[in-house]
Amino acid sequence: MPDDAIDILNNAAARLSAPLHPRVPEEVFRSVLAAFEEADEAGRVKVTERLSRESGAALLAFASELAASALRRNSPELIRLGLLAVGVEGGRCDIRDDMTALALLYHSAAKLGLDAAASFSKVAALVPATDPRLEQFGTSVKKELAGFPSRPPESRNLKAFGFRERMSNQGLIYEDVRCQPPFRVRLRLVLHNVRSVQPLGARLRWLLFGRQ
Repeated sequence: MPDDAIDILNNAAARLSAPLHPRVPEEVFRSVLAAFEEADEAGRVKVTERLSRESGAALLAFASELAASALRRNSPELIRLGLLAVGVEGGRCDIRDDMTALALLYHSAAKLGLDAAASFSKVAALVPATDPRLEQFGTSVKKELAGFPSRPPESRNLKAFGFRERMSNQGLIYEDVRCQPPFRVRLRLVLHNVRSVQPLGARLRWLLFGRQ
């Protein structure tokens, strides 16, 4: 069953770059996370080693989505699943992306009044000892899971990772503001493109606020 779940995730994640790709179903992620959590250490190593790089990226995106969903649904369980997703990914992509997901999950855990240090440490204990080849910038996902809640506040908050809270039509979301141009530049872009075929209202919303 664990191998089947991983194969399904790898196959689904491989199609994410295709036009009009389907989303990876949540139950696929949950199956992989359950397989990881229920396995012994050798089994958890096997789970992480069989994941493709595309699956790792999908797991980090899933973890980030769970951070906001946990607040909207007042669900500590979603925080736990998000942390597990980061642990399973294990640093196969850019570890800075893992740390960003951890920042979102930490922020949500704190807002829910959870003991973030205990939650992070519990998942860190499940993560296998890191393959030295996966260490980046002198750290690893296992180390970051264990130590993230002890960071100084200014190095673990949303601003430090280029995010902010925003209300959307689906409720609270975490918005990435790292790639948005300054307001005056966005306004000039709007004025420059007023003759676009796309309705101006839609362009205003996209250029000023990003995707809804």
